[in-house]
Amino acid sequence: MENPVNKTQKRKTLSKHPLIELLKNNKGNPKTLILMEPLWGIPYNLIAPFATLYMYTQGITDVQIGLILSVSMVVQVLFSFIGGILTDKLGRKFTTMMGDFFGWGVACLIWAVSGNFWFFLAAVLFNSFEQINQTAWYCLLIEDADSRDLIGIYTWVNIGGLIAIFFAPISGLLINTFSVVPVVRVLYVVFAVNMLIKVIITFRYCEETRQGKIRMAETKKHLCLSDDL
Repeated sequence: MENPVNKTQKRKTLSKHPLIELLKNNKGNPKTLILMEPLWGIPYNLIAPFATLYMYTQGITDVQIGLILSVSMVVQVLFSFIGGILTDKLGRKFTTMMGDFFGWGVACLIWAVSGNFWFFLAAVLFNSFEQINQTAWYCLLIEDADSRDLIGIYTWVNIGGLIAIFFAPISGLLINTFSVVPVVRVLYVVFAVNMLIKVIITFRYCEETRQGKIRMAETKKHLCLSDDL
């Protein structure tokens, strides 16, 4: 039997680990965004393995699925081009919230009620908004962080993604008990609610970065995206 003193020492050693110290001592955007990451990661990993099967089960053909995915990739590339511009114009915080709300919240609600090709196409078009907030989210995460903490911050983001993967088998067990369509519909609704919570937390606890405020002021005089291109 392990000595209680050794257990106490191990707990103290773990609590002094640089990553634990970083999470405890950081009070800014990085801590908030890291702690919120499971709100996205867990439902995403529950749904992702069955997203195509969900469409196929509802009568979407192989050709239609391929077309939906192709359109999604093209639109995401287009949104990627304007992501940085919108991030500067609207701010890192607002752009992140907009991407989470439209790119995941609204998209997941559409997926939850989808039953034909056009609903699935509309869902992936809204989901393409997520590409806009990719740049904004990373800027919000690191711009005001201490440069010495960057490796630890990225490590925590990766850990959050890896932890979320462990929840993936749950959806398989649920689908085995019930069936694909009702389970995935419920998971999409949960995903949408999670993203709404994430938007609210971002609004309440995140702050616009210093560089974000500078870029918003510098681009304020530009009235349209073409001025920045």
